[in-house]
Amino acid sequence: MDFKNLCAEDLMQKEVRTVKETDSIHKAIRTMNELGLSSLVVERKDENDAIGIITRKDILEALVVGPGSSGGAILVEEIMSKPTITVNPELSISQCYHMMRMMGVRRMPVVDNKKLVGILSSTDLFHYLTKDIR
Repeated sequence: MDFKNLCAEDLMQKEVRTVKETDSIHKAIRTMNELGLSSLVVERKDENDAIGIITRKDILEALVVGPGSSGGAILVEEIMSKPTITVNPELSISQCYHMMRMMGVRRMPVVDNKKLVGILSSTDLFHYLTKDIR
């Protein structure tokens, strides 16, 4: 398929791993390590709540800074990005790429009718563009 004709749903990962806002970052770290992921989507409280995301970078920055505001375990909600940039499954890959560059993000949850249906990352774009080189 020609890159120009692709949309988000063509390259997105359909299996999206999530974590709760109230989970500790240690749980997020374990999940990421077990699954070999660099980010997790943060579950919404309800369908009107914004989608969040937590990344390795967020976790590293939090661990360098120190304990959470409570002085104890750092919670996902303290360091996640929310709201995060989301895209519609029909948005062209070209537009997705430009949004990633403009917003300085490397992954975007894909949402259809307020439902999380996938996640698109710069890695997905890279793998598609270099598939013939491997």
